[in-house]
Amino acid sequence: MGGKQRCFVVAVAAPPSAIMSPREAFMSPGGRVEFRCGVTGSPRPRVQWSKEQGQLPRRHSIVGNTLTSVYTR
Repeated sequence: MGGKQRCFVVAVAAPPSAIMSPREAFMSPGGRVEFRCGVTGSPRPRVQWSKEQGQLPRRHSIVGNTLTSVYTR
């Protein structure tokens, strides 16, 4: 394809680990929930939020490793 290729070596000093709290939540309309993900490892893992079925709710925010969502219909 004409692009340049580069090879990098990544040294993993500590394997990645993640702890999410809470693991699931049930909300009624207008309800608010925060999911937090604590990660360790070297190099430090990056947290990326997604939803199993579909997209994240319209009213959500991500600050650091915390996802906050407000449920609306």
